[in-house]
Amino acid sequence: VRSWYGRETLASDKETGGWVQRWTSFKVLLLEKPSTIQSQQQQRSRSNPVLFPSWHLDNAKVDECWQYDFTTVPLSDWIPRQGAPTVRQALEKLTEEVNGFIGRRYSEAYEEAQLAVRMVDWLVASGGCDSIRPSKSAAILGSEGLWKATERRLLKAWGEIWGDETVVNISQSIFARIASLDEEPTASPAACAGHQTYLSLCKEPGGGHALPWVVAAPLPRS
Repeated sequence: VRSWYGRETLASDKETGGWVQRWTSFKVLLLEKPSTIQSQQQQRSRSNPVLFPSWHLDNAKVDECWQYDFTTVPLSDWIPRQGAPTVRQALEKLTEEVNGFIGRRYSEAYEEAQLAVRMVDWLVASGGCDSIRPSKSAAILGSEGLWKATERRLLKAWGEIWGDETVVNISQSIFARIASLDEEPTASPAACAGHQTYLSLCKEPGGGHALPWVVAAPLPRS
């Protein structure tokens, strides 16, 4: 599991400069769109496209919630966000330190968004949509007892792979987003992806519910 999820383990700090964009190994998403000139029979015979991606498949459709878009090459997303009149002027801000920072930031954002999506999916599969609806999410964050109980479940399931601090920070940001306690227009990609997963499972298209085999199964291990 650690080869696919969790924090990156560097094979060589000298070769990687201290970080690896592991997300580039996963970022190619295949979306098959039937041609408009094909007959309906031909379209029915083709495999279905991806109907429920964890996040946008087109960079032009990134949700406004995201503070930055880790699904693209960091510089191609960072440059327009500088608000500079020209690309040249934006690149004047790109010091070696800044370049290293955005590389690590975008790489870590991919890892954390993976956790956020899987965590919400697991919460719904193990407790149903009612377990994290806005009122419930607000209650979890507002009650020390409820939060401690939820924290124990989350850490038992995900802490060994991700580390306790990461699991706590990301889960709290997701609950706050679902409960509308975070009023900022943008948030971390992980918080946004977690909230979007909740909306997809429990609102539109919906249909998310507790799965008996998940509820009864042992918690995931590394």
